[in-house]
Amino acid sequence: AARARAPGGATPALVSAAADLHAAAGDPGSALRVMLAARHPDSAGFAASHGLFSTLLEEGGGEGEKGGGGGGIAALLAADRAAGLSFLVTHWRACPPPRVVGALDAAVAAAAVAGDIEAAADSRRTLFSYLHALFWATAHASREGGGGGGGGSGGGGGDATTSSSSSFSSDPPTPATDRALASRLVELTADYGPPGALGAVLGACQAYDLPAAARLCAARGLVRERVAVLGRMGADEEAVTALFTDLGDVRGAAAFI
Repeated sequence: AARARAPGGATPALVSAAADLHAAAGDPGSALRVMLAARHPDSAGFAASHGLFSTLLEEGGGEGEKGGGGGGIAALLAADRAAGLSFLVTHWRACPPPRVVGALDAAVAAAAVAGDIEAAADSRRTLFSYLHALFWATAHASREGGGGGGGGSGGGGGDATTSSSSSFSSDPPTPATDRALASRLVELTADYGPPGALGAVLGACQAYDLPAAARLCAARGLVRERVAVLGRMGADEEAVTALFTDLGDVRGAAAFI
C-alpha cells in the first residue's frame, strides 16, 4: 500500500492490488482510502459494493491525506466525476446532501485560496451537476411524501452507516425540500444550466426563496423566468409590467389580468 501511494507508483493495477490486500484482510475501509488517495477510477464502484458511506464522509481525501478541500467526497469526484455523481445521487440518504455540498464548497474555497480559479469554477460546476441531478431524482418523492431512491445498503464488510430503511420524516434535506439547498440550485442553474433548465427548476421546485429568485432573475435580465417567479408570489401587477415593458408581450401580460 505504501508503494501504491508513492510518487510514480500509483498505477491502477498496483492500487487495485493494495486495495485487494486490505479487503482480503477484512478492512475495506482502508482499501477505499488507498483508492481515494490515488484517485482510482473504480473508487465509486468499490464504495457502493462495500457500503462504505461513512468512510467517504471522513475529512481526509484518502489514506495519509488530511483536509485538502472536500475530503473523501471531493476525492471520489476527482477519481471519476460521472461515477461519483451517480453514486452520491443514488445514495443521497447515506451521504447527506448538506455534507456533499459542504465538501464541494470546501473544494471551491481551497482552490480559491490556492489561486486556482479554474479549479474553483470546476468545483462549482460539479456542485451544480450534483444538485440538479439530485433535485430531479428526489422531486417526485417530495411531492408524494416518501421514497425516492437512494438507499444506503451495500455489500458485506462495509460501514454501519446505511439508511435504506429510513422514513421520509428522517430523510436528509434535498433541493426538493430544503430552502437553502433549493436556493443554491437556482443560483447555480442560472450560472451553469443549459437553456431552459432554470425555467424548469423554477416551475417544479417548491422550496426555493421566491424573493431571492426574483431578484436573481432581475439581475440577470431573465424576464420570463422572473415573471414565472412573480406569478408564484402573487405579484401579478409586477409581472404584467415586466411582460409589457421589458418584452412588449401584450398577450402574455393580458393573461395575468
